Amino acid sequence: MQSKIVHLIPVLIVLAIGTFVSAPSASAQPCQLGLNVSYAPIQNLSLSDIDFEHFESRNLLFTVIISNTGTPATAKLHGILHVSLSDGTYNGDAVDFETVQFPVPGAGKQFTNLNLGYNAEIKMDHLDFASEAKDKVQDVALATGKFPAGIYTLNILLDETGCTATGDTVVGTKQIEFDLTNPSRIELRSPRDGEVTSEFPFFEFYTDHYPVTLTVTEIGPGQSREDAIQQQPPMLETEIQAQNAFLYAGGRPLERGKSYAWRVKTSTIGSGGSAHDVVSTVGLFTVASTPGEGEASTEDAILRQLEELFGGRYPSLFQSIKNGHLSLDGTFSLNQSPLTESQLLDLLLQLRDISDSVDLTLE
Repeated sequence: MQSKIVHLIPVLIVLAIGTFVSAPSASAQPCQLGLNVSYAPIQNLSLSDIDFEHFESRNLLFTVIISNTGTPATAKLHGILHVSLSDGTYNGDAVDFETVQFPVPGAGKQFTNLNLGYNAEIKMDHLDFASEAKDKVQDVALATGKFPAGIYTLNILLDETGCTATGDTVVGTKQIEFDLTNPSRIELRSPRDGEVTSEFPFFEFYTDHYPVTLTVTEIGPGQSREDAIQQQPPMLETEIQAQNAFLYAGGRPLERGKSYAWRVKTSTIGSGGSAHDVVSTVGLFTVASTPGEGEASTEDAILRQLEELFGGRYPSLFQSIKNGHLSLDGTFSLNQSPLTESQLLDLLLQLRDISDSVDLTLE
């Protein structure tokens, strides 16, 4: 009897060890969640849109979509907001947050930024707001009502609780980027208010956001410029990309002796897709009754347009023109068909987008 007991003990130990090694962990499971996000190209944010200090929102900014290929699971989100301000005063991580765990049904889960917060459906576990970011970002927003211009990049990481497929429980990473511009003003510079111009006035303005829309309308007898600028159809309405000057072309011909109103407007996209317009004052100019009456010549307008298109590539040519060594002969043609001055200006307007592929030669 003693002998049998001695031989049985090692056998039982081996069996126990084998059972321990081969049994799966009760908490381990394959990773089955995936992450996606959608968001609008927002260009301005106000204090009414988001409270960065608590990362709570009042308007829709983004949507989180969590897919699930298996049974109900548990997850949490980790977010890092990086801010690079346009004026260079701040460039670094501003907000770091993590939610508490939340359930993800087998069919997946979808929610928006409105569902994130300490008292929301997806609750915050902790949130850190860098002190320097508070000074450079939040304090500016408190003073102006808008968050300062810059690139705001939110990196979102999805952490699936207990999965072990890769040895890392982070199963998805997505990036949301908002390029905030917040244009503040548009200043009209030329023609000066009440100035007499040619039939081809040269418009100049200041703005810190593009594209802009330039509108020109006729002012009727007894009509204010503010009423006139609303008239439809306008003499000219054109979108201008990345430049602060435009020579009149492409619209209905302006008439001598008549007065015109002009305005420049730009728009940015806010939360929820709403448009925020920044509009200049309404300027006024009058086309000279007779040629030469306080106006620049049409030839000057053509040369100015040519220099704007080709001056960077042919500086010596335009310097020769300015020095009086070269001049226009007043004859214009396209494919051997004659062009009027107005038609030539319209053609130069059409060449703006392809000027890099157009060569300028002298004859």
